[in-house]
Amino acid sequence: MKFIRIGPGILITAAFIGPGTLTACSLAGAHFGLSLLWALLFSLLLTGFLQLLVARLSWETGQGLVELVHTHTPKAGLRVLLLGWIVVAIFLGNAAYEAGNVSGALLGLDVFFPIETVGSSSYKLFSMAGLGLVLGGLLWKGNPRWIKNLLMAVVMMMSLSFLITAFLVGPSLAGLFSGLLIPTWPPDSLLTVMALVGTTLVPYNLFLHAALVKKKTVYASTKDLTQDTLMAIVLGGVISVCIVIAAAAVEAHDLRTAADLGQALAPLYGEAAPYLIGFGLFAAGLSSALTAPLAAAFVVQETLGWPPESRKTKGVALAVLFFGLASLSLELTPTRLIQLAQIANALLLPFMALFLGYLVRKTHGHLWQQWCLGILFIAFVGLGVKTLGGLF
Repeated sequence: MKFIRIGPGILITAAFIGPGTLTACSLAGAHFGLSLLWALLFSLLLTGFLQLLVARLSWETGQGLVELVHTHTPKAGLRVLLLGWIVVAIFLGNAAYEAGNVSGALLGLDVFFPIETVGSSSYKLFSMAGLGLVLGGLLWKGNPRWIKNLLMAVVMMMSLSFLITAFLVGPSLAGLFSGLLIPTWPPDSLLTVMALVGTTLVPYNLFLHAALVKKKTVYASTKDLTQDTLMAIVLGGVISVCIVIAAAAVEAHDLRTAADLGQALAPLYGEAAPYLIGFGLFAAGLSSALTAPLAAAFVVQETLGWPPESRKTKGVALAVLFFGLASLSLELTPTRLIQLAQIANALLLPFMALFLGYLVRKTHGHLWQQWCLGILFIAFVGLGVKTLGGLF
């Protein structure tokens, strides 16, 4: 298991298993049972392909994705346009996600320290400020390696929480394999399918992964890189599947968020249910609340050529955290903010497919990956249109 200790792949797991993923997987399981597991498996395979492609590009060239734009876009006007699009989309998208991440962590904490018990009308503001100070301190004083070790522990405990939940539910093996391997489209499931794809394949994870692996010293070989990346995706996939399994046992189809899952599962295994789900929700919110600001900071740092550990770079991470907290203090709906982030994802995914195809052509010539990315471009355009149509 050496590659788990030396690789940054665990940050990718922590990044895409957030409150949005918990909510999407919970809704998929509660409303459609195990029948949409195939969509989750498809999105995980797609995520693995793109994350591995990006990781190899950056590790072999020693440059992050934004740095590759500088290197392979000689025309100044086009380069400025591309970099501006990336910075705006990643920064605003991550700020929107950050509001949902912090909100999810607070929902998890509320299971252990409910407002009714504390008895204070200002408890939400106090807990939000306290969590913000903890996250801000970690982002300012920490470094990616130290944060990686923290998130490794958090993700492992979160995995255990949902593995226990899935085990206690006891799903049908026939239904499990049927849902994973046989694509079906139940009525009104289209937006849920897109949500499963959109919450797993997140563009900022590509930039984050590239920034973390671009140093040759991170991995001893491409084998280590491949193992670390695939392990990260598999671990995240197992957690996601366990959430769907747990939610599929819920007969109450009015389940609206992952926070409702604990109460809904109480008849299955008693008073422990809210605490298992509450801890999972808190861990998911905490891990994603750290990785989203880091990804935005890496993008801006590479765009402007700042040193990785400079105060300016850390300031960008804190700015993303601040905007997320400010959105919550203004009582904007976290669900709406996540929906706006999904719009940014939908608009960015076709560009990412074209951009990665361009980089593959420049760095490796004509490869089969280009054909795959071309197909993905067409699919992502359709996904973006459908997402916009569903949200408005």
